[in-house]
Amino acid sequence: MTKLLLSGALTTVAAFAQLGADPLTPMREGLDRKEAVKITDNIYQAVGFGNTFLVVTPAGNVIIDTSNALSANLHVKLLKARNAGPVKYIILTHGHGDHTGGVALWKEPGTGVIAQKNQVEFLNYQERLNRFFALRNSAQFVFPRPAEMAWPGDEGAKQLATILFDDKYEFTLGGVKFEVFSTPGETPDHLSVWIPQWRAAFTGDNFYASFPNIYTLRGTEPRMALDYVHSLRS
Repeated sequence: MTKLLLSGALTTVAAFAQLGADPLTPMREGLDRKEAVKITDNIYQAVGFGNTFLVVTPAGNVIIDTSNALSANLHVKLLKARNAGPVKYIILTHGHGDHTGGVALWKEPGTGVIAQKNQVEFLNYQERLNRFFALRNSAQFVFPRPAEMAWPGDEGAKQLATILFDDKYEFTLGGVKFEVFSTPGETPDHLSVWIPQWRAAFTGDNFYASFPNIYTLRGTEPRMALDYVHSLRS
């Protein structure tokens, strides 16, 4: 059986800039889509700057990443048109905003939100430096200059996960086994999802068009090359 390798991102601002295109084009990626992409009978993808994946099982659905706030409502609409079953789990491959922007739209009573345990500190880190990153994001992505922002404190980020794990987490839903692994690379909290029954791997942002994305124009925590190597070998 062919292995499916499903990435969380499609492209980057840098790639569009090299082509002389509007730097905001990537952020609008997928907003003109009329339907979600069928990957298999059980896996669907809503395309965007951050992709959203729907995995359908007989006992309910699993959402892997939730895109950014700009795309999230459309992704919910397109994927629920494919299957509107209950959302039992949301898995966040990492804490960047283009993967966490739609959690509230998908979360239902009883929905488990799964993240690697380092996401707690990573979200706090991003929020701790909110003004620094807001200014640099506005330059990198050609956003309007942000207004003044209140400092939330060292640990003031809104936490998303209800289930945190260290190295590995497993669950079975509707007879389908999901294996979730810690795979640091783009972020220290990065995880990957493996569904052995269908040989489907969800790699988040550890592998996509800008691989290896070791550093960004806006600045970020160091992304360790050997973390990438170890995670891709695992």
